[in-house]
Amino acid sequence: MQEVAMTENRMGAFDNLRLALAVVVTIAHLNELQGIESRISPSLAAVNAFFCLAGFFCFRSYRSCVLNGGGLKAYAIKRFFRIYPAYATVVVVPAAVWASMHGPSFEEARYLIANLATLNFLHPCVGGLFSDHRYCAVNGALWTIKNELVLYGSIPIFFWLLTSTTTRAKIWTASAIFVGASTYFYVINYVGHTTLAKQFLSGLAYFLAGSIMAWRSESPRLLRLIETSTPASLVAIIAIAIVAATRPNLMMLPAVGPLCVAWAAVRLGQFPMRLRPRHDLSYTLYLCHFPVIQLFLNWHHNLNAYESGAAVFVSFVLAYCLTRAVEVPGMKIGQHLSRLTLPVHPVISSAATG
Repeated sequence: MQEVAMTENRMGAFDNLRLALAVVVTIAHLNELQGIESRISPSLAAVNAFFCLAGFFCFRSYRSCVLNGGGLKAYAIKRFFRIYPAYATVVVVPAAVWASMHGPSFEEARYLIANLATLNFLHPCVGGLFSDHRYCAVNGALWTIKNELVLYGSIPIFFWLLTSTTTRAKIWTASAIFVGASTYFYVINYVGHTTLAKQFLSGLAYFLAGSIMAWRSESPRLLRLIETSTPASLVAIIAIAIVAATRPNLMMLPAVGPLCVAWAAVRLGQFPMRLRPRHDLSYTLYLCHFPVIQLFLNWHHNLNAYESGAAVFVSFVLAYCLTRAVEVPGMKIGQHLSRLTLPVHPVISSAATG
């Protein structure tokens, strides 16, 4: 019973951490969309931490599917229904509202095709909606979703690497991924393609780092070390947070950056949390906040403190509604369909438990 309680507390801490990261991204976009310059750039660091946590939880999810015998099919079903229904909703609703106000046209069709395919960069705007804003995009935060979907597909490869290969192969392959991802980021960023530099390959290192943490998270020795290193861990986490906020590009250093971010995220997730929200709003808040801020900027060119607070509040309200109406039912459908793929008797492979 105590082990179950610790697990629930740990998951509560992770939920709170993900929500905090979503709030950081929301506030960063609130300033960025108004053209407020700042030397602190927490948005990219928060997204990288999201990738670490995604790698951590996706690795655990895939391992659970393997242990139960569902394998890749069950994992893919759960991931699809966890991500896509809410994503499709925030894509379709603005297009539907615009079409109802101005009449349907091929403009909405092109927007829907590009965005439902997660290729948001091909058609970020619909009609004249937000066309005179600093960024002509209905929802500029959706660029990370295509990265996540591709990264989800890398989990079976990471799982095989970490559970079925030799120690030397693990070290060499992981090092190659870390260095390759970092090199890609710096080279592409250096030649001026900042947006392209943040795409799939650079996030791969953080996703792998989170997977490595999940792979070793059940080690009793590691858990004891984590529990006894609280003072040093807190100092290190604060230092990492300062570096990530002020110099986010430095967090792409080979191996060091991704592993530090993943370790800090997992360490924070070890703290017992008595206050846990009933629903995890981190993903839906991430989906909702950008168009809400754009809408407020459509009414007020510059937002004061009250208007900014109202934009954040409305984002939370919409996130809660989206969670209750779409995300949670979608997850239940995914869990039900994934159970249909399971054999009558669970199959536990020796590699999965390694």
